Amino acid sequence: MKTILTSVILLFFIAAHAQQGYDIKVHIEGLTDSVAYLGYYYGDKQYVKDTSRVTNGSVVFQGKDSLDQGLYFFYAPESSAFFDVAMGADQHFSISTNTSDYVKNMVVDGSEENKLLQEYKVTLAENQQKANQLREQIEANKEDQAKSEELKSQMMSINEKVVAFQQDFVKTHPESMVAVLINITQTPEVPEGLDQTKKFYYYRDHFFDKVDFSDPRILRTPVFHPKLIEFVEKMTMQQPDSIAKAASSVVEKAKANDQVFRYAVITYTSKYESSEIMGMDAVFVDLAEKYYISGLATWADSTVLANITEKVVKTKPNLIGKTIKPMVLYDTLMRPARIPSGQSKYTVLYFFSPDCGHCKKSTPKLKELLPQIKAQGAEVIGVCTMIEMDKFKEFLQEYEPNWKNYADLQYQRKPFNVETTPMVYVLDKNNKIIAKRIDLEKIEGFLEHQNKMSTPDNSLGRK
Repeated sequence: MKTILTSVILLFFIAAHAQQGYDIKVHIEGLTDSVAYLGYYYGDKQYVKDTSRVTNGSVVFQGKDSLDQGLYFFYAPESSAFFDVAMGADQHFSISTNTSDYVKNMVVDGSEENKLLQEYKVTLAENQQKANQLREQIEANKEDQAKSEELKSQMMSINEKVVAFQQDFVKTHPESMVAVLINITQTPEVPEGLDQTKKFYYYRDHFFDKVDFSDPRILRTPVFHPKLIEFVEKMTMQQPDSIAKAASSVVEKAKANDQVFRYAVITYTSKYESSEIMGMDAVFVDLAEKYYISGLATWADSTVLANITEKVVKTKPNLIGKTIKPMVLYDTLMRPARIPSGQSKYTVLYFFSPDCGHCKKSTPKLKELLPQIKAQGAEVIGVCTMIEMDKFKEFLQEYEPNWKNYADLQYQRKPFNVETTPMVYVLDKNNKIIAKRIDLEKIEGFLEHQNKMSTPDNSLGRK
């Protein structure tokens, strides 16, 4: 009896061990002998996981370690062959098809996930084809209102059919990779009877209702990343405070899974760290403090944390809306002055260096723009970032900038984080930063807009 039990256990172990790793066989009739790739989606990118030779239309991908589950793809560039592969728990399977239609003619053995994926894609393709035909007919009959309305009704019927098919698919196969894809791409159904504003807020508040943030498979799809970005770009007012709040709300949902949490934090922090839109660095600072500096980003090593902390320290003092203390600067006669003085409606701080090639080009350009800038109620103050007074004086003599210029001899510019020159900041009368790192050509337009925003509205007859 003991011997039989031992044999059963041994056979079970061997069977379980045999199914470890992955073994994926692909045969495509008509495929050119070349190289094929097994890749995967991750966020907004695609990566190659395995490479193998194609021989007589067949290729095998093998590995001793199981693959992370998600949506993968087969790609043979020589034949332009490409189709998606669902990677579930069953990673020992075969796919056969031909080049006339990779998905429709596919035969799958050993993978229920890929059978479901094929069924889903074929159904969508069939309905897409019908919809395309209807669009062509609508365009051809746009002068015939009755016919056009009939065709549009048919189009709506197809859309409803697809939605019903997707909903039924999720109910029937809730744990499948296809269900993951459908749930990510589904949009909220807004109740009837709401006004436009309430409709928008309902849509926004329920935007992620069907996304399972506890499922790491969502990361290995081409649809999750765009949804993250759409939420902060399309569903959120484009103000730093609003974006930071929206991004944090998503990150909090992502805490349901460590991998998803990490991805959400990195995605949003990186996006706003490198944003070229003025003022969006405030979103980076907010997220960095909440998740990195707080210690919640456990994946970040000491070097990463040090770099992020340093950037926050440099960036936070000069965020839009921050008030700057006056600097003690010196003119060519070494007389000190407190700059900015706050005497003008706006102050344009022009940081430059005599050795900067770009400054030698931008200074004459600023001279040309000065009358228009002054007309908007601003004064320009040049701040030299070099302590060599001789070079400072030589630069002024050569380029003759017709605004006040001072040298920063005591590194008073530190709060402005001037790492490169030229650099321009715009302050209001209270020395509050209202623009930073702005192009010279945009200063006049920006100030004009500020003046319009601050002018009382006379549209109701008030004088």
